[in-house]
Amino acid sequence: MALSWQGYASLVEANNFFEQRLRTFAWDNASANDRVRANNEAFAGINMFNYIGEKYPVAQVLAANADAAETELQTAYLTQEGEFPRGDSTVVPKEIEYAQFLWAYALLDGRVPEEDFEQLAVTSQAYGGVRQAYNRQIAMDHIAQLVPSPQAFNYLRPWFRNDWGFCLIKV
Repeated sequence: MALSWQGYASLVEANNFFEQRLRTFAWDNASANDRVRANNEAFAGINMFNYIGEKYPVAQVLAANADAAETELQTAYLTQEGEFPRGDSTVVPKEIEYAQFLWAYALLDGRVPEEDFEQLAVTSQAYGGVRQAYNRQIAMDHIAQLVPSPQAFNYLRPWFRNDWGFCLIKV
């Protein structure tokens, strides 16, 4: 079964993005199928957040009729696969495309968001006579939100509906 690319930008755009960067070993050496898998996982991950504004089709319905029926809004919502574009824009912001590429790269580079999150519970590790202790009182935002790349998370952050930020505090 052939994999199909899903996302905010094309494979060509992703390849062009990585051609302009240093340290792209994981992308350059990944199989075509692994690139698609990582990209699709990044696309799905980006779409799990709650963003400012409405999806473009919903915004169009509301602009035409502020009292639109719930069923009409739901239908409009489902016509757009991803969370972007939003509002009255028909263009996906470059930051969202970059976030998708960086998220996919982190996955190809071996990052597993669930494992990173579980590691927050580890306060120290020892191997032989060497012990390492961690200050885990406040988790890094991207780890707490299961985003494998801090840079991808920073590209997404301005678009989050809640501007209070994220904070996971262990007690």
